[in-house]
Amino acid sequence: MDIHQYETVLLDLDGTLLDLGFDDEFWTKTVVEAYADHKNINYGEALGYVSGIMRAQAGQLTWYDFDHWQQELDIDLDQLQRQSSDRVRCRPGTIEFLEHLQTTEARVILATNAHPKVLDFKFDALRRRSLNFTEYFDQIVSSHTIGFPKESTSFWQQLQRKTEFVPESSVLIDDNLTVLAQAQSFGLSGLIGITQPNLDQSPQSVHGFPAVQFLDILIKARSHEH
Repeated sequence: MDIHQYETVLLDLDGTLLDLGFDDEFWTKTVVEAYADHKNINYGEALGYVSGIMRAQAGQLTWYDFDHWQQELDIDLDQLQRQSSDRVRCRPGTIEFLEHLQTTEARVILATNAHPKVLDFKFDALRRRSLNFTEYFDQIVSSHTIGFPKESTSFWQQLQRKTEFVPESSVLIDDNLTVLAQAQSFGLSGLIGITQPNLDQSPQSVHGFPAVQFLDILIKARSHEH
């Protein structure tokens, strides 16, 4: 897993660079509690309803569409997010990895399913902690500006048109195995998974792809070889 052999490094955001704990807690707890209050029903009923309608959209662009769920659930998700902003955090080794990439010739592209409103919120949350996260990327691309989720072949076709990355000399690091498989079928030669997207949960084995727990392992592996 020598990332230095690639001209382009494509990086996922949530669960890869940032802890997925924020998103998991926000959508399965914070939003559900707010919906229960809004509809005056108990948490169990709210969880059943919210998880049910979201599950029906899994893997589709609407699943990641902040505006869609704000309208569908009739809840002020913007305000709910802001209340939880202290939960937005980088995973261990992320900044070291990104800083290392800046010393290389590689082009670094953030390719995410996160909605632009969610991106703005998260970048702002990190900026308030004196971390200008966006400076690490040559390009930032949300699937919502492309019109297809990363789980779709069309996403990779459009991303290639937009960024002109060469699949044979590119690596994707992502915690979503469906996305990795789609990128593989598109011809990306480098594919790396993440074993612990949510820091509140135990690491799990990743089947079908090489995987790391934290990204700085990819730098240390290199330094140990020299």
